[in-house]
Amino acid sequence: LSNTRGLPFLGFNTKQAGCLYLALEDSESRLQDRMRKILNNDTAPSNFFYSTKADDIENGLIEQLKKFLEREPTIKVIIIDTLQKVRSSYKGSNNYANDYQELGKIKEFADEHGLCIILIHHLKKGLETDVFGKVSGTNGITGTADTTLVLDKQNRNDKDTILSIVGRDVEYNDFVITFDKSKYKWQMIAPLEECKELMEKNDYLNNPLVATIKSLIDSNNGKWQGSLKNISQENKRLHTNIDTSIKKSELKSLVPLLMKYDNIDYLEYANPVNGERLKKFTRLK
Repeated sequence: LSNTRGLPFLGFNTKQAGCLYLALEDSESRLQDRMRKILNNDTAPSNFFYSTKADDIENGLIEQLKKFLEREPTIKVIIIDTLQKVRSSYKGSNNYANDYQELGKIKEFADEHGLCIILIHHLKKGLETDVFGKVSGTNGITGTADTTLVLDKQNRNDKDTILSIVGRDVEYNDFVITFDKSKYKWQMIAPLEECKELMEKNDYLNNPLVATIKSLIDSNNGKWQGSLKNISQENKRLHTNIDTSIKKSELKSLVPLLMKYDNIDYLEYANPVNGERLKKFTRLK
């Protein structure tokens, strides 16, 4: 719908063009209900077309699309939702060859007519570490496609979703997006790295131990030294309503962040008198 009107989508510009949406897992009523919400009850664009039925790849899909293009030559984007609905029933065990052959036919048709064809496909369940390895099927699918986009939540209950993109003519990137139920639209939040940076800084600024260390430094003219026990005692005094126990690993993880966000240098050394490990914090100018 953004494409048909030439409107931005997820913050990216689009080129206005006719669009055919094969909504093969939708009913007419469900599809119309979703469109009304997205369009805010406006009339659908005249260059937007849809169908809830289509032949499969081996039995007439390409011919159907060719005939439709002859009738509607403004079509530049075709979305097939889902790929599985137009797959053929192959016999044999060479799944890679089957995937490559079917996707190859769609790609050949797209290249021949200068089209963007978007195939909606499912992900595998499991603990695959490579996000693009989660695409259901063999590498024949991702290997044939010019670009692969994966929507994947790190945890099922997460509000936000990570959109990962890789392709022959696009740079690899990850974005954080969210679904706005009030508008029935996906919204861009920011690139993943930018979000990680914001979350890291937010966690740092709200960390009680950071507040304790900064308080000790500010109370001692920009320098403070003492033991982990001393820091723990001060932490307990300042934050009486939370667990104030401190682990060495927690303090160690904060060292680079103290320098990054507050220009605070850290040094650990042994007390020459009793060998106790002391922590020294200095706010650099």
